[in-house]
Amino acid sequence: MTDIRDIATDLGSASIDDLRQAVQVLMDEREIREVLYRYVHACDRLDDEELRTVYHPGAYDDHGPLRGPESEFIPNVLASLATAYTFCSHTLGQSRIDWIDADHVFVETYTIAVTGRDIDEGEVLDVVGGRYIDKLSRVDGVWKIADRLFAPDYDVRIPRTRWQNPDEWTIGRRDRQDASYDR
Repeated sequence: MTDIRDIATDLGSASIDDLRQAVQVLMDEREIREVLYRYVHACDRLDDEELRTVYHPGAYDDHGPLRGPESEFIPNVLASLATAYTFCSHTLGQSRIDWIDADHVFVETYTIAVTGRDIDEGEVLDVVGGRYIDKLSRVDGVWKIADRLFAPDYDVRIPRTRWQNPDEWTIGRRDRQDASYDR
């Protein structure tokens, strides 16, 4: 695979095939990022159907105490999110995409997840920052996760102090009634 950076340094002398390949790489990277976006959206909204679209059959996900093949991981992580937390909100940072070959990539993506939890002292926010270490592959033209490891770098628990009046906002929901599903 030609490195897209080599083409970008001298577009004037790039062949049509080089330019097509460069555009394909950009399209593939967009599709790969969309898989990552669907994963966090599905977790935050507790959307089983959407979460199943991000994994290849037999894919493995290791989130520390929650780990296993996608067929076990998906129901376990959604049950944990639904019962242990009052909400979940992921933010994705930069992704580094390293090409193994035309249909396989290694991706490291920074993330911060904030969850709400009711404990005896009141509601707290659990914040964890870390990285998704992913291997994605394209099968039948579709990019999905084949193997995932979540590597936490830090975590903190802080008391939640509300400053917003919930009656003045469209509050996020953890189902398909959330505003993100309105089209």
